[in-house]
Amino acid sequence: MYAHNVAKFESDSTTTILQMELNTFCESASAEEFDLVILSGVLHEMLNPREELSSIYSRLSCNGRLFIVTPNNQSIHRLLGVFLGILENTSTLTSTEIMMQQHSNYSLDSLKGLLKESGFTVDLALTNFLKPHTHKQMQTWVDEGLLTEAKLQSLYELSEAFEPYNSEMFILARKYGE
Repeated sequence: MYAHNVAKFESDSTTTILQMELNTFCESASAEEFDLVILSGVLHEMLNPREELSSIYSRLSCNGRLFIVTPNNQSIHRLLGVFLGILENTSTLTSTEIMMQQHSNYSLDSLKGLLKESGFTVDLALTNFLKPHTHKQMQTWVDEGLLTEAKLQSLYELSEAFEPYNSEMFILARKYGE
């Protein structure tokens, strides 16, 4: 799928797509600027996200955009964890997050604040997928046939009613002209 989509965009001579590790991008001595950087599922794994976001900001063109997909620590399943006494608060790193080398987690407000501190303006922020239980619990139910594709789809459809308490955040931020 990725290769198919890249081929469609690269047929446009004005578009160049680069897929690389973030540290390679940020450490590159190139003066090349980018119109769009996508961070999908990596922000919470960064040791120093503020520094990384500042590096990205400096590499974006005037009005360049940053698109971030990251878990939402205000998800219903995390709120339930606090209510049940499993988590001290929604920002508490779980044993799974620590094992997966995740160093932080964010709410819509905390991520917007971090982006603002890094010079960005947030154009769009939303959440998606109502997730009432942990990944492990839900995967077990899928494997056992208890959570069907139709039931998963209903959790996507219900997510609009549960904004901002869904499990994934989507943020579109911009570097405005200086």
